[in-house]
Amino acid sequence: MIQKIKYLLLLLYLVTISLFAQAQDYHYLRALDGIDKTWHSLELPNEVLLKLNPDYRDLRIYGIKANGDTIEAPYMLRELSSKTTMEEIPFVLLNPSQNKGDYYYTLELEKETAINQIELQFSLQNFDWQLGLEGSNDQKDWFAIGDSYRMLSIKNLHTNFHFTTLNFSNSKYHYYRLRIPSNNNPQLASASIRLQTTVPGKARNYELASVELNEIPEAKQTEWVVELEESAPINFLNMLVYDSFDYYRPLHIEFLSDSFKTEQGWKYHYKTADQVSLNSFDAHAYSFRTIQAKRLKLLIDNQDNQALNLGMIAIKGPIYELIVRFTEEAQYFLAYGNANASAPNYDIVRFSDKIPAIVSPLILGDEELFHTPKTSIQGSPFFENKLWLWMVMLVISALLGWFTLKMMKR
Repeated sequence: MIQKIKYLLLLLYLVTISLFAQAQDYHYLRALDGIDKTWHSLELPNEVLLKLNPDYRDLRIYGIKANGDTIEAPYMLRELSSKTTMEEIPFVLLNPSQNKGDYYYTLELEKETAINQIELQFSLQNFDWQLGLEGSNDQKDWFAIGDSYRMLSIKNLHTNFHFTTLNFSNSKYHYYRLRIPSNNNPQLASASIRLQTTVPGKARNYELASVELNEIPEAKQTEWVVELEESAPINFLNMLVYDSFDYYRPLHIEFLSDSFKTEQGWKYHYKTADQVSLNSFDAHAYSFRTIQAKRLKLLIDNQDNQALNLGMIAIKGPIYELIVRFTEEAQYFLAYGNANASAPNYDIVRFSDKIPAIVSPLILGDEELFHTPKTSIQGSPFFENKLWLWMVMLVISALLGWFTLKMMKR
């Protein structure tokens, strides 16, 4: 009997210590208001994102019930970025032909459906064409969709670049005809017809604290150093180039990962976020993996060309939203800032189709250092003051010592 009591007291001691330590691991707390339904949304501000682990695993929503019990509300974290899907449309290539310096290719769709993109692949490696595109339902009456789609391919010792995609407004014809003005056979190797659908999302624009543009003649590079007002999660930038001539330049997007001060001044270490091409054919809009950064460096390889006349730059980042399910009445809080937290595993992630399309937003309170709720909250926890914890520990230690001495005497 004495042995069982000793084990129970030891278990109570360990559980008490574990619960208290777990509560102290979360450094920040914000009250949640406006809870009047089962489902609610919460858009996370940047000041919260800055204090989370990189994978955002240390987000919790805790509630204090009237009887003092602590509960946890499940949530689903989602990024509100634009979503793009591609649907491949099957087709058959018909009647390749030539007439007066133009090559024609007819594409017959297996089913009449809307399309807005055609990607072409050519065996020919170097070319510069202006393609025409027409549509028809009977191959008798043809209707112009566009006649100035630029197709370009450059391959040499220094450059390997091709741009062979036609983008146009949604069109619905049974037949499409490509016209390529060329004195040589274009050697069309393959084609892909698609319907690209984009669901608009939301992004957060970030103000720039400073922009520094430098030319590095010895490296034949242009360096563009951009600093934000504060560190933020970013995954998109847009550039303005004033030059109207054709150009193609490799572009390196880097972010500051570390810095230290020496006798010669500050030294900066950058990591690569992406490597893309800055060219006159695409919009200068680049999406890359989400990074947490305050300072960016853009390196443009000019090779033997003159530097480009660059304009403004815009930087954006994703907006993250919690979809939370509340099933019990309580005073709820958002807790975060725990380096040792593991990612939660909630059922609602597997049943996202059951979440209503429209949910009302929560009201997020001011940030406070994490502590157990004040006495103004009905049913506050027992261990509101550390003195209670030490008193319980002393009592348990005394009881364990008394049982130990008694057993030693026997």
